[in-house]
Amino acid sequence: MAVALSRAAALLALLLACGGPGGASGSGGAKAPLAMPGMQESSSLGKTFSSAVTRAQEEQSCEDFNSLKRAEGVFERRFLVMPMSDELDPPAGHPGHGRLQYCDRIMVPASLARDVMVAKLDYPFQFELAPLGGAPASPLATSACKKLLCGLVWQRVSPENFIFMPKWMMRALGLKPRDVVTLKHLKLPPASLVKFRPVKKMLLTQPRAVLENELKHYSTVTKGSTVAFHYNDKVYEMVVEGVKAGREGDVDGASIEDTDVSTELLESVEEVEEKKRKAAKEARAAMAKAATKAAKDAGAKGGDKNKGSGWKRRKQEKAAGDKELT
Repeated sequence: MAVALSRAAALLALLLACGGPGGASGSGGAKAPLAMPGMQESSSLGKTFSSAVTRAQEEQSCEDFNSLKRAEGVFERRFLVMPMSDELDPPAGHPGHGRLQYCDRIMVPASLARDVMVAKLDYPFQFELAPLGGAPASPLATSACKKLLCGLVWQRVSPENFIFMPKWMMRALGLKPRDVVTLKHLKLPPASLVKFRPVKKMLLTQPRAVLENELKHYSTVTKGSTVAFHYNDKVYEMVVEGVKAGREGDVDGASIEDTDVSTELLESVEEVEEKKRKAAKEARAAMAKAATKAAKDAGAKGGDKNKGSGWKRRKQEKAAGDKELT
């Protein structure tokens, strides 16, 4: 708690040194005095300090948890998440250039990189990422899975207690900036077959070849997730429908790094929905046609019945008349 307060105090001191919460300045560009006689300014400063304390406590909580797990020899960590910035993109010529937002690799602090080396984890270094509590943090989630598998970005490191994630991964888990996630190391089986279902029609001459080429930027696949690919200045989203891992059969996730994996491209979600709508329309039309025919048949039978009743009545009247004459 003391460390958290010291962090908050440092943040507040920096804020005041910059001219207060509003950055007010007097005439001639002079900085406003630090004394704030107005109640409104005092309230603003109080809110700023309270926010600083809360943020410092969040960071300290993650740091304390990580220190405990490190002492226990358990490779499980907690971090605050932030979206990956395009400014962190590797330079031109690097294999990952232009694919920072279209991969499953996260940027981690230097301390985690050291932990990986100290623990002598087997390559490839792959992890399970989940919101704290194991459920999507908000209804913004764009996938059916509650966890994602991921690899690591090694070119740069994030600030301590933070990890940077591609935006599609944050959307998939319904995460917001500064949400807390749990990171666990896993030894994943190599994938043998992955089934992908495009969200929209892929107007490409060789979509499977494009898919397999873009998969080299991914380290893992998670069943139920919606991953993003970038090709010819266009983004394609695909649902991971199924994952097989050799003798293990169907699995929830697997490694595709340095693995000979086959892919199967299924009919797009858009096409499936179109077929469903067409089938429903045809079913409604068939029901309407059957109802019209049934009503017509019922009317025809009713007419015949009435016609037969009239003929029988006239015959009875004629017989009664003949009887009276006799």
